[in-house]
Amino acid sequence: MKAKTRPLVAVIALLMTVAIHPGANSQEPPIQLSSGVQPDPLLVQGQSASGPDAGCGYMPTAAAQVVEIASQIPYLRFTASSDRGEATLLIEGPTGKFCAFADSYTGENPEISGMWAAGTYSIYIGNRQPGEHAYNLSISAQPE
Repeated sequence: MKAKTRPLVAVIALLMTVAIHPGANSQEPPIQLSSGVQPDPLLVQGQSASGPDAGCGYMPTAAAQVVEIASQIPYLRFTASSDRGEATLLIEGPTGKFCAFADSYTGENPEISGMWAAGTYSIYIGNRQPGEHAYNLSISAQPE
């Protein structure tokens, strides 16, 4: 990479981080989890606003949902679906950012599962296409 392009790349990366930075931007109250999910699965519905292409689809600038985990949970599965288009799922928390696209293994719905450390997680629901899309978010402690 040429030296002249490095500052531009750094600025673009910074702008993308600011554009999708989580926090208290969610329109929904945080979901509090301490050892599991009740009811299981917990279903959340919403409307994702169109935002910039964040490398994980077109993401809104505010988190769709914030999940606060009080202590480590051995297994959680987050699954997003959309009534039209192809949903994408981005989760940002204390252990990093994780992105999932729809594929044939997950039944055409993006899914992120595994062990979750204590902390606050911002959940973004986007789409491979720009525009507003209705979505469903399922949170479960049961393996499929």
